[in-house]
Amino acid sequence: MAFDSEFSSLITPFMPLLRRYCLQLASGSSWDAEELLQESLIKLHRSLSRSQDRPITKAYLYQVARSVWIDSYRKQRRQAMLSGDDLTEREYEEDGFLIRETIELIADRLTAKQTVLVILVDIFLFTAKEAAQLIEST
Repeated sequence: MAFDSEFSSLITPFMPLLRRYCLQLASGSSWDAEELLQESLIKLHRSLSRSQDRPITKAYLYQVARSVWIDSYRKQRRQAMLSGDDLTEREYEEDGFLIRETIELIADRLTAKQTVLVILVDIFLFTAKEAAQLIEST
């Protein structure tokens, strides 16, 4: 119980920034942003309960929110693929727009090398080891 109040006091100063970032990731949809915020807070709580000495920084909070956002996008894609739904031309265009928007968002926030890694792993489905070999890194 003490950890919950401590968690709340640690996160409260960052809430406006995290809420704004989630809204940005959700492309302005307040409903999706609120869901993303809640999922991010759950993930943060779990992470911090395992490692209570971890410092909470703006970068760490953004990383967690971005990770939750990417995971939810992947889950939606998998569900659409498994359901075998036939997509209309308009849905293909919207999907392409979302992918392009995501890549631009990633490219704005990451270095060129990090962006290439994300594209290789998340879009072309290379393993982390394969991607590292391609860019001659560890």
